[in-house]
Amino acid sequence: PDGVSYSTVIHAWARAHDAPRAEHWFRELLRQSGAADEQINSVCYNSVCQAWARAGDVARATSWLQEALNACSKVNVMSFTAVAGCNLKLDRPEEAERWLQHLHQDGAEVPLRGAGGAEA
Repeated sequence: PDGVSYSTVIHAWARAHDAPRAEHWFRELLRQSGAADEQINSVCYNSVCQAWARAGDVARATSWLQEALNACSKVNVMSFTAVAGCNLKLDRPEEAERWLQHLHQDGAEVPLRGAGGAEA
């Protein structure tokens, strides 16, 4: 399978709120291809990070966000806000603020939205 196939599976598991499976398939993609396609890896880092944040596992979400930043992947604003929101739910406002400040420093990508709020 190619990177697009992997990213589709990863995104589907993330949307299904199954962070462990999303993470498993991203690790498999990285094992198979390394950092061969930055755009695909960026989408996958964001999917896995957001899946862990939705699951309430701030440590895993933060770990994936940091790994994406270390890999110089393009991190979108939704990953930063997912980690910040997860911290807020755990009554950790200082940590949430730190990630929001990091968002501005790193110049995260803001996804374009089409009509009705759907991603373009």
